Amino acid sequence: MLCMANSRKPKGRCIAGLLPDGSWIRPVSTSTGEAIGEFQTLLDIGRPIQPLDVVKIPIKSTAARHHQQENQLIANRPWRFLSERSITDEDIADFLSQHAYDKGTLFGDPDRSISWSEVKENRINHSLALVRTSEPIFRRTENRNGQLRFSSTFGYGEYQYRLPITIVGFEKSIPPININQVYRSESDWWFTVSLGEAFKPQFRNDKYCYKLVAGAIEIP
Repeated sequence: MLCMANSRKPKGRCIAGLLPDGSWIRPVSTSTGEAIGEFQTLLDIGRPIQPLDVVKIPIKSTAARHHQQENQLIANRPWRFLSERSITDEDIADFLSQHAYDKGTLFGDPDRSISWSEVKENRINHSLALVRTSEPIFRRTENRNGQLRFSSTFGYGEYQYRLPITIVGFEKSIPPININQVYRSESDWWFTVSLGEAFKPQFRNDKYCYKLVAGAIEIP
């Protein structure tokens, strides 16, 4: 697996990556899609997994769900790091370009979320997308508990999206910005967009799966 996402999730991490054939995999710790524990992301070389690592992950069985068909249940064995020399930067660039998302909208809908009833009715067949976008805008905010949050406004196809960023350590990826300020990058980026768990907002009758930026790689 080529790791493309290491993001926060309640009680752990959401890890996702691309297999050699360009298909996606999201390792999970239980058949119901529970997060990977932070300790489980530790590779056999003694450090946690990072984006663009090439790793071998022991899989026990499939764990597909309505909204996350790519889920795979991991076995209780270490994750093996494969030599960084096994794949060059040029190989990675070509591989990502070959497997970039090519749909008109993210997960078949231009909104920032998809209702649970729509998910069940249409049985969404993918929940991960590799998107190349130009000059995205990043915003830093603070919630009521004083926790820092990032989001990005970016274009894909004919639409503009503003999605939360859940990436572990994302603040190191862009220049420092103050709360409620924005930073417009002059680069192209690869975004890994993920469909999150079902959540019921206040004053709404249905649950919704929100789209999240789970991975972000600036293109040199």
